[in-house]
Amino acid sequence: MAQLAREQSGRIDTWVNNAGVLIVGEFEKTDLEEARRLFDVNFWGELHGTKAVLPIMREQGYGTLINITSVTAKRAFPLMSVYSASKGALNRLYEGIRTEIKEPTIHICTIMPATIDTPLYEHARSKEGVTPKGSPPFYAPSEVADVIAECAVRPRREMYAGRAGALMAASNAIMPGVIDKMASMLGRTALLKKDEPQAAHGEDNLDEPLGAETYTTTGGQRGRRTELVELAPRVMLGLLALFLIRRRVHR
Repeated sequence: MAQLAREQSGRIDTWVNNAGVLIVGEFEKTDLEEARRLFDVNFWGELHGTKAVLPIMREQGYGTLINITSVTAKRAFPLMSVYSASKGALNRLYEGIRTEIKEPTIHICTIMPATIDTPLYEHARSKEGVTPKGSPPFYAPSEVADVIAECAVRPRREMYAGRAGALMAASNAIMPGVIDKMASMLGRTALLKKDEPQAAHGEDNLDEPLGAETYTTTGGQRGRRTELVELAPRVMLGLLALFLIRRRVHR
């Protein structure tokens, strides 16, 4: 694809790596083969894309490489440990590559989306016997597209897509123990539909893409409210503010 793009256009100005499949379930319930398959798509998929396009950009002397990871690269979610690890590995990969690039006109950008309303959860493999769901607040896919477009024009080292993602990362950096406890208490409620059973190896796209009739740009979850879980980002913001105030007072 990279060679074809260069042959047809003469150059590659912007390249976007975006690959992701999801397993939702406790770590001990996840088979090694499933974990390897997830890394094959999430980590190695983007690594192959980078391998294909980076030599072209270095040869032409410029280009912007935009990589989509996840806020879970900064803060792992419960029941998503392997997925979070794959995204964290990507962040470190791009961080290392960035230090090796000498050309100031070649940019390595990392975008970390929060919970985006796509079919990611609907197509995930569940190890818990019930259907996965995303944790609110949900952001439209256009939120990520806008950030990608912004990076293409004005490259940035790291950007978040969805304010809740930046809040989560900042909160975890300041009070990881508190976030551990909150994630432990709310994780299952936030990520599982208790009233919607799903077989452990039901209809998912871990091993291969689903049929063309399943293609859609939305997961249909925006606007849903789950009361307590919906309040989580606001609670986190309040706790963060309280922590900073107390820290300042003690000083």
